[in-house]
Formats: sequence, structure tokens, C-alpha cells
Amino acid sequence: MSKLANDTRVFKINPKIDVQNVRFKNRYGFILAGHLYLPTDFDDSKEYPAIVISGPFGAVKEQSSGLYAQTLAERGFVQ
Repeated sequence: MSKLANDTRVFKINPKIDVQNVRFKNRYGFILAGHLYLPTDFDDSKEYPAIVISGPFGAVKEQSSGLYAQTLAERGFVQ
């Protein structure tokens, strides 16, 4: 995980929601990349409900799926 270096999101950003870049290798060896949205006052010693969000084929993570993730993080979910 790392902080967003070049924030290209195209919706109104909630500054209380921390967003991290994430990359990981799936079971087929492909490297996947995305954004991890953390709820306000996130505490890594606690457990949170989580939701994985994916846009349709050809979607851009900085558009609709990012807005949904931010809104769910505002409600206490980890995306």
C-alpha cells in the first residue's frame, strides 16, 4: 500500500477518507491494482466490514467505482 501520489479522481473528494494505492498478485499471477478506501478514524487493530467494488469492463477506478467506494467508506466500510 502507498498514498495516492497523483490523485486523478473526478468526483468531489471527502478529505476525511484515506485512500491508498494497492497492488497484489492474484492466483493466476496477474498483478492487480486499485484504490483502498479507509473509513474515517480507521484503526488497523480493529475489524471492519469490507466490500470489493469493480466497475464494468473498461471502467476507470477514479470514476464511478471510486465514488461508490468513498460513499461506503463514509459509512464505515473498507473498500
